[in-house]
Amino acid sequence: MFNNIFKIIVLIVYSAAIFGCASSARFSSTKNTKLKRPVEKRIEKRQTYIPSSSVALKYKTIRVLLEEHQSELNIAVQNEVILQDNETTIGILKPGSKLLFSYNKDYIKVESDDIDFKAPFFNLIPANNDSLIKYNNKTFRGSLNIASDTDLKLINIVSVEDYIKGVIPGEMPTGKGDEIMEAVKAFSICARTFAYMRLAEGKPLFDVFNDVKSQVYTGYKNEKKNANIAVNETSNMVLTYNNSIAYVFYSSTCGGHTEDVENVFGLKDIPYLKSVEDGTDPYCKISPAFNWKEIISKKTLVSKLKTAGLLPKQNDYKIDDIKINEKLPSGRNKEIIIEVTGDEDKEILIKGGKIRTVFSPKQGDLLKSSNFDIEMSGDEITFTGTGYGHGVGLCQYGAIGMAKEGKDYKEILEHYFPGTTITQGL
Repeated sequence: MFNNIFKIIVLIVYSAAIFGCASSARFSSTKNTKLKRPVEKRIEKRQTYIPSSSVALKYKTIRVLLEEHQSELNIAVQNEVILQDNETTIGILKPGSKLLFSYNKDYIKVESDDIDFKAPFFNLIPANNDSLIKYNNKTFRGSLNIASDTDLKLINIVSVEDYIKGVIPGEMPTGKGDEIMEAVKAFSICARTFAYMRLAEGKPLFDVFNDVKSQVYTGYKNEKKNANIAVNETSNMVLTYNNSIAYVFYSSTCGGHTEDVENVFGLKDIPYLKSVEDGTDPYCKISPAFNWKEIISKKTLVSKLKTAGLLPKQNDYKIDDIKINEKLPSGRNKEIIIEVTGDEDKEILIKGGKIRTVFSPKQGDLLKSSNFDIEMSGDEITFTGTGYGHGVGLCQYGAIGMAKEGKDYKEILEHYFPGTTITQGL
């Protein structure tokens, strides 16, 4: 069945690559060159959690959402840039130029001292060969696209390789010298694979967010030397499985065992995302989050249960007991039962991804991991745990630990994604 699905995805993505892939002319520095319109729609939305076809590697640029939910955008450019709509050059802006973009349901309007123009979208493209665009004290490689659907969106269009250079410093320690370089190389391949996985989804306006909803992307300003070396030395390398781009995940610290993807994200039949032991003496024990403790009050937990819709907001309740109902082989909690008393006695079952949300110390945060024990004393609930993150796929501190023990990036990736292949330039 999977083979048939792969064939269908190959055909769909291949069609997108032919008809929807944007030209590299977008990054031209020639002022008189008409730059082609960024892709607004590649393919119809498809199922998300299917390993992507290797044909997706034909995309050489990625669209990163920097800002959204805006009715206006104020942009002050700090280097010379070309302002375009579609294939028309509207003007060449000098450093210090200020632009106001506003959204109407039929068009976007741009205004400055000597510009008043309406169009479906606009591009800001570096006029010089350094391929950097500087605005509002931020610096990015590539170009900027101002687009809209129900609001204004600011999108960075950048090569995949440069995108990865902007991701690594926001996601993983890079170290100094060569001590953990192999871990950074392994992560660069993992992050690149994740990017192509998202590209194959064919979103209409952008491919990835710039935060934890995709990968944290901080652009050129925060690039690190070791990260750039790792990206260059693993150029175009991705993880594949059965000749398709692998579906990858990563987290900070697995705490001794990674987790089966089915237990966290409900995805089945992905053999390279099963739980693996992180070394007899865990490689990730060097992580500052390998062991941790958090305390939450019973009153706070009742409030969070009400916010989550698990208790009626108008009634009074007290936490009577908390029991771990079932643990996974990795040590993570699969099901927890909270017993409450009050206007009516209840047993609330918390399982899966809700565990880290419900028991987090602060609203909107996540508990470091679901691998913990519970102790109650008075009004306090103490969680003593290990690890940081969901635990699926690459363990970042585990990779660092392996690198320090002399393992290379190939051994690291084989450890966390057994059965996958490192493939370059498909």
